[in-house]
Amino acid sequence: MSGNTAIALLIVGMHRSGTSAVAGSLARLGMPLGERLLAAGEDNPKGYFEHEDAVRLNDALLDGLNRSWDDPRNLPDDWMQMPAADEARIAIDRLLGRDFSGVALFALKDPRMCRLLPLWLEVLRAANVEPRVLLVVRHPFEVAASLSKRNAFAPALSEILWLEHMLAAERDSRDCRRAVLSYDELMAAPQDALRHVASVLDLDGFCALRGGALSEFVSANDRHFSGGTLLSPGSDYDDIAVDAFKLFTQLPLDVSDFDALQARLSLKVSSALELVNALAAHALQSKREAATGMEAFSRLESQLNAQIAWSNAAVVEREALQVELAETRSSLNAQIAWSNAAVVEREALQAELAKMCSVLAAQTKRAANLELTISRYEATLIGRLQRRWLMWCGNRRNGKKTNKDTMQ
Repeated sequence: MSGNTAIALLIVGMHRSGTSAVAGSLARLGMPLGERLLAAGEDNPKGYFEHEDAVRLNDALLDGLNRSWDDPRNLPDDWMQMPAADEARIAIDRLLGRDFSGVALFALKDPRMCRLLPLWLEVLRAANVEPRVLLVVRHPFEVAASLSKRNAFAPALSEILWLEHMLAAERDSRDCRRAVLSYDELMAAPQDALRHVASVLDLDGFCALRGGALSEFVSANDRHFSGGTLLSPGSDYDDIAVDAFKLFTQLPLDVSDFDALQARLSLKVSSALELVNALAAHALQSKREAATGMEAFSRLESQLNAQIAWSNAAVVEREALQVELAETRSSLNAQIAWSNAAVVEREALQAELAKMCSVLAAQTKRAANLELTISRYEATLIGRLQRRWLMWCGNRRNGKKTNKDTMQ
């Protein structure tokens, strides 16, 4: 990307913290999020509003670092110099150039960016895009309850992940223009909350030009857990998580307080760091094996579905052949019936012909007999005439007169 500096609003926050509601609200106010968004899911029926390529490259980057979004371990110290980071740089730059070239203001949302902000900020600035950061914060007890329901996570894991994501996002966004939005504020008055965010981030023109009601999208019914009514999960990290949440609600953010809290968290985690690392590595390996198993299962399922489809097609073809066979059989039966009728008719005609031939033969025989009789009669008559003629001729020679009666 080149030309005048564009603005990229990075919406970051721990998973299950309301980042989808924020991104969806901004989208309804006209904020470009890109065309390639993840489809809605059972746990987010209104949509995630995450660019699928951003999610894919972030997952690939974490995997290349032997991490995952739910891995509580810190990223390797030199992760920005690793090959996986180089591949991610190329992918981010390609995404920006393809989907947001010439776009003056756009937003990207993915909770994974909380821990990957340094790389995103580097590539955005190299592409002449100014990053501005919106930190979305939700009470850690609510997040833990939501993750327990969706992923069956233990409270301690959820709270450590919440702390890792939120503290990393705060630390790495300090040199950016940024704002904090609590989930409570969004649920209470979404329009006012986003207008305030736009003001803090110097996006007043955006909201002024694209105002609109959000009540149909942001609903209190979507909130299943409330930090004010939830009991402590009983985790060893309850106190530090609550203290961190309070820091995010005290504006402006005091970075020294966050540094102190980060040190406090590191000290607390260090006592079990070896065990945490071992368990996290084992969990990641188990997840990969499960993913491999799921891929194999998906292939088998695909093959089974193909076999079922083939079987269904074969059944349809067989039924079509049966129909065709029935039609052919019906046509054949009709042909046989016609042939039988033709045979009967032919036999009747042959019988009639034989009868006529018999009659003709009889007539022929009778005609022959009549002809013979006539011939005999003619011969007799001629004989008589000849005798009388000879007699007459003899009488004339003898001088006898003939009379009329004699000649007759």
